[in-house]
Amino acid sequence: MWHVFPQMASDGGPSSGQAACCPRRVPSVRYRRLEGVGYLVRRETCLELDPVGWRIWLLSDGRTPLSDIMRALTREFDAPDPARVEKDCEAFLGHLADQGFLVWQ
Repeated sequence: MWHVFPQMASDGGPSSGQAACCPRRVPSVRYRRLEGVGYLVRRETCLELDPVGWRIWLLSDGRTPLSDIMRALTREFDAPDPARVEKDCEAFLGHLADQGFLVWQ
């Protein structure tokens, strides 16, 4: 879902049970999609996102609850195992929060 380039720092991540909370992109993060690959840049950290990671990023608007994000991913990517989507989505968002790319509200 993501590839991390060197020079990463940890800022702390979300706590468990965030299904009703909304992840929100940090405004200072630069992001762009080039040739089907999503890129996030914050300070000296650059993440490369696949289509699923990019969709999660776009849905992290501060208004869409985590539960709705997971439902959208299950539907849009024809995921046969919603429990796996939940686990992977929470892990990915936790990683983004740990790296300071998003916050929970």
